[in-house]
Amino acid sequence: MTEAQRQAEAGAPEGAIVIADTQTAGRGRLGRTWISEPGVGVYFSVILRSTIPAPRLPALTLALGLGVAEGIESACRVECDLRWPNDVLLNAKKCAGILVEASSGDGRARHLLVGVGINVNQATVPPELHDIATSARIETGCEYDREDVLHHVLRGVERYYGMFLDEGVEAITGAFTRKSSYVLHRRVAVLNGSTEIHGTTAGLDPSGVLLLETDQGVIEPILAGSVRPIDSP
Repeated sequence: MTEAQRQAEAGAPEGAIVIADTQTAGRGRLGRTWISEPGVGVYFSVILRSTIPAPRLPALTLALGLGVAEGIESACRVECDLRWPNDVLLNAKKCAGILVEASSGDGRARHLLVGVGINVNQATVPPELHDIATSARIETGCEYDREDVLHHVLRGVERYYGMFLDEGVEAITGAFTRKSSYVLHRRVAVLNGSTEIHGTTAGLDPSGVLLLETDQGVIEPILAGSVRPIDSP
């Protein structure tokens, strides 16, 4: 992402891609780190130049998640789930994430950096991540050509980015709702800083923000936070 930012500021065009075999300071959403082992994963950033109003950015993140999931499914012959807003799951564990950073002005993004990290051929994950993270290889027992995975994922990202631009937010929120097991009727905990809210997901608002019916019966828009499943009471 740092190199992509440098290239964007130097005038790199829409669709320019920066690919890494490994990252020494991989980062994820909410300030988290992303472990980027050499030779096993797919790590890349894409520069987007479309001027997108800030209220539409949540739906763009959903579109990119749909594209990444479609690419993994096509390349690895697996079925992915999506957890709002940017986690791609295999068998309920995270195998890929998307980070969108905007350089904005006048209420619009001048350029966007889209960072994608995919666990492809990792044979193991750190013990502290066993319950929440996985890879395509762990789930299927197969190793994959990383260039082939990248090719399929970029095709998926291009398709859903095009859908976002041509068909609008409603098309993306509809597709995400159909794909994700987390958008409707799912008991979850939402952690945002030191605040944790429990409730049941109640769909997406027109901009792509997750709606949560809290245990107190109030519908809360979730603008940011980490969503995790919890057992029903």
